[in-house]
Amino acid sequence: MCSSSGKEGDNVRTPKPVKSVSEDLLEVAVSFHGHLGPFLALGLKAGLYAVEVLGKEPFETKAVVRTEPRPPRSCFVDGVQITTGCTMGKGNIALKDGEGLSILISRREKRLLLKVKADVLRAAEEVTSKNMERIALSILERSAQDLFEIEEATE
Repeated sequence: MCSSSGKEGDNVRTPKPVKSVSEDLLEVAVSFHGHLGPFLALGLKAGLYAVEVLGKEPFETKAVVRTEPRPPRSCFVDGVQITTGCTMGKGNIALKDGEGLSILISRREKRLLLKVKADVLRAAEEVTSKNMERIALSILERSAQDLFEIEEATE
């Protein structure tokens, strides 16, 4: 995949490093999902970064998450739904069986592929009930560039 050009008029946004998640968004996410864990946090971060790059247009955006389709990895999907507006109900997000944990998000001719880095994925899988929230909060404070391998493209 090649990087988008950023030429004037092609509506490509230059993303800021997404660092933290607002308390309000976190409250909505925890209420929706049921608890705060690292995979929810990763989904929130991925979705927020996608919105920075592609803009938020829930009816124009599609997302495909690839991972093991069961908890805790599938919890990632809830974070993405909350931040991007892609939902299972609208049918514009899909969960597919795959290795690792990645998301391909597209809007019009723009695509963004985020792959959770191997060390981040290992750390997320090694949480216990005692350190789950602390690990999730630490993920929320990291930049998208620290958490994901990122590829942008235009079709």
